[in-house]
Amino acid sequence: MNKYIKLGSTILLGLSILFVTALFSNRDGSVSAQGQVIEAADKSTSGKVEYIKVSTSAENYTVHVRDKIKLMEVSETYLNGELQNKIIVSEGGKRVTSIGRDHETGKLVGTTWLLPKNIAAENERILKISLLEKQKEELKSKRWNKTQTLQKDGRSLQQVTSEQTDKKEIVYIDESTGLPVKREIYLTDAQGEWKKDTEKVEEYKYLDSLPLEFQSLENVEVKERPAPIKEDKIFAG
Repeated sequence: MNKYIKLGSTILLGLSILFVTALFSNRDGSVSAQGQVIEAADKSTSGKVEYIKVSTSAENYTVHVRDKIKLMEVSETYLNGELQNKIIVSEGGKRVTSIGRDHETGKLVGTTWLLPKNIAAENERILKISLLEKQKEELKSKRWNKTQTLQKDGRSLQQVTSEQTDKKEIVYIDESTGLPVKREIYLTDAQGEWKKDTEKVEEYKYLDSLPLEFQSLENVEVKERPAPIKEDKIFAG
């Protein structure tokens, strides 16, 4: 009898150890993922040239590239895979070049102008701030759990997930750099199930210089014009 009691106690003790081990393993995974995401978020805003692509589908997306050293930014909007408009802020925030597609000819045309002093100075201040500051704060405000490690394009990516009632986010962190490279956002459908297609995908790149392709105005007629601004005043918000 004592033998069976002893055996039963041993089994219960073993199960308890397994339960506690599993509990702490899950907790450790969560803590590890949380620290990893916070570190990645902090590192994401320290680059010279930042790139973010926000996609709602394969052919509909916007691209923003900011050079915090040369104080220059380029924004592009694509619809059905075709460039629709492009904004270039250059000369330390003083010059704006706006390019759009002519609805009659289908060609890209543009105008450029110099901003008044106060607005140009505000642009200069903004261009020194990280383009990924908002993403950084959003990443740090959520609870993350580690899921798996993936291999893609010769890189090891750590996948972490944050899940709420109606929203799920998946972030991929490059293990070699510790930087986030992609964020996928999913919402629930009418039945409360996760939609198979993403609601939005954000892709991040960290560059040493602004690629020439973003600065190019080749085959675009650009005309100089006065700044379309009545007052040299900075408005709140």
